[in-house]
Amino acid sequence: MENNDSAGLGENNFITLHQATKFCNYSQDYLNLRARQKKLRAGKIGRNWVTTREWLDEYGRQVEQWNAIVQEKKQNSGVPKPSKNEIDLDIDLKIIEGQNHGGLAGGGIKLASNGQL
Repeated sequence: MENNDSAGLGENNFITLHQATKFCNYSQDYLNLRARQKKLRAGKIGRNWVTTREWLDEYGRQVEQWNAIVQEKKQNSGVPKPSKNEIDLDIDLKIIEGQNHGGLAGGGIKLASNGQL
């Protein structure tokens, strides 16, 4: 058995990645990718990847920890996320000022005095 983990559990503890999808919110293809990337502890029996419920749960905990770290960094970044209105206003100003060249001939889109394109 090709194995990306050295723990020697008996084969009766293994589940296929197809079976593993019943215990998590990931597709078989995604679990296969994560196994090949050695992010999900798994091994191969013949040509099929297998894992255990314990390894799958361990992967789920790792994902939760990672998501919590990312969320905390977003909250503590100190840079407020602009609102949609601020983004729209910035785009409108660039259009009015003729700074949106966007590959268009004539220097971009300009608004008429009545605010129409």
